[in-house]
Amino acid sequence: MATSNKITSTSELKMTHTFEATPEQVFDAFITPETAKKWYMSTPESCKLWENDPVVGGSYTIIRDHAGTEMKAVGKYLEIDRPRRLHYTFQMPQFSEGQDPMTAEFAPVEKGTELTFTQVINLIHDADQDKAITDEMLKQYVDSSRESWGWMFLGLEKVLKE
Repeated sequence: MATSNKITSTSELKMTHTFEATPEQVFDAFITPETAKKWYMSTPESCKLWENDPVVGGSYTIIRDHAGTEMKAVGKYLEIDRPRRLHYTFQMPQFSEGQDPMTAEFAPVEKGTELTFTQVINLIHDADQDKAITDEMLKQYVDSSRESWGWMFLGLEKVLKE
């Protein structure tokens, strides 16, 4: 019986977005469940669970209903430097065993806060997988993540104006 060797290929997604709010407000919107459940991976209607322990080494769990299917995201906090930087992992175990490191950096600017968001995308796959297939899978993962974060940042804009 042949065994499959798994390897990880990576890509990086980097986005910036400016919010009309203070760095403290934007930072807190990432880690305060009452606020985060309104935009981060969910809406108030779809959120079934949004809990966390926002300390270095602490974890978070998000469960949302997506058209009748339960979606789960989990991660650990690696660095918390309020209100400048938040570094954590992100995983959706129903899709991948891989964890993506995420970094959110919050810089004050004239009109509020500039968020620089970086996601290191880790794609776990068979070592003998064709490079063209791996490259296409990474491209799709990056494109999908960019679209999802874009929508979430628009949701965060609305939440910050409440």
